[in-house]
Amino acid sequence: MDLANLINQLESIIESGRKVPVANKTLVDTEQILSIIGQLRASIPKDIQEAKEMLEKREQILNQSLSEAKRVTANAISEAKAKLDQNELVKEAQKKAEELLEDSQRRAQRMIEQADIESKNSRLGADAYAQEVLYKLEQEVSDVLSTVRRGIEVLDLEQQPASGEQEE
Repeated sequence: MDLANLINQLESIIESGRKVPVANKTLVDTEQILSIIGQLRASIPKDIQEAKEMLEKREQILNQSLSEAKRVTANAISEAKAKLDQNELVKEAQKKAEELLEDSQRRAQRMIEQADIESKNSRLGADAYAQEVLYKLEQEVSDVLSTVRRGIEVLDLEQQPASGEQEE
């Protein structure tokens, strides 16, 4: 389940909790909240897995780039060897091979740089998203805990006069 849905469920539980009069507090089912927190914890590794997959995709692109560069280089060398018998054609083939090699190296470098940028952006995005979710969760759990504590305090205050009246 995705993190946004889990946070929405948590918010719904808080909003649908029983209101404590006068104290502006809400009583909630802690089992439901703890269950959702457990699901949140289980969902976070999915984001990390997606970042890992992006890194693997980057590695695959790098490997494809190198293979393409090697293939282009091998083709250029083959063409150059085929033209060795003709002096003018040899010079032209060497020039073309060098251009192809430089071009394939430039393209491979661009692909590597692009893959690095995409990988870094994906990782940063995943980290920022996970951090944002954890901050929201921390705040909501803190709010729920405060609500529960205030509810307990209200109930304790209500029970104190009742127990004091029985002792007299």
